[in-house]
Amino acid sequence: MAPLLRTVTALFLYCIVGAAQAHVGSNSLEKRVGEYLVDIGYDAAQFVSGRPVTFTFTGMKYPNEDNWEFVDMTEVRVKVTKEGVEPFETALKVDAFTPPVLSHTFPEEGTYTFAVAYLEGENTVVATEFSVPVVTPGTLSATSWPMIVGYGLVGLLFLVFGMLLVRDFRRVPHP
Repeated sequence: MAPLLRTVTALFLYCIVGAAQAHVGSNSLEKRVGEYLVDIGYDAAQFVSGRPVTFTFTGMKYPNEDNWEFVDMTEVRVKVTKEGVEPFETALKVDAFTPPVLSHTFPEEGTYTFAVAYLEGENTVVATEFSVPVVTPGTLSATSWPMIVGYGLVGLLFLVFGMLLVRDFRRVPHP
């Protein structure tokens, strides 16, 4: 295989893996509810008791497969519950330029119900809930393994790509 073709092939593979792993760096809870997509981004690799997690709330409306638009909302209501734990409830006002942000610390391990409702005035536009597994510090959850494997594959791809570039560079005569 010609050096240029090898480099192009490696770059192509890198792009494919990068596209497949695009969501690794920014995790989210997503659920399609009718014509709406509720998307809650968060900044943690996994939910760990006693550690704060920052959530951002966005929503999209898909009237058809070719078009989408952000959900018009003035408030996001959040309720986090778990049996035996005092429920947490809050209402976040929506700013015109940034999505609502919430920092929350889960007090103990277990499975929590994370319920959200996007409101326009007093009317609920869309509402749904998610099941959120929370682990103790130092524990790897089953959901963190795909992320570890994904980062490992990206790292391996960088290594192979770098080795191909160095090998091709050594073969080219330099003045």
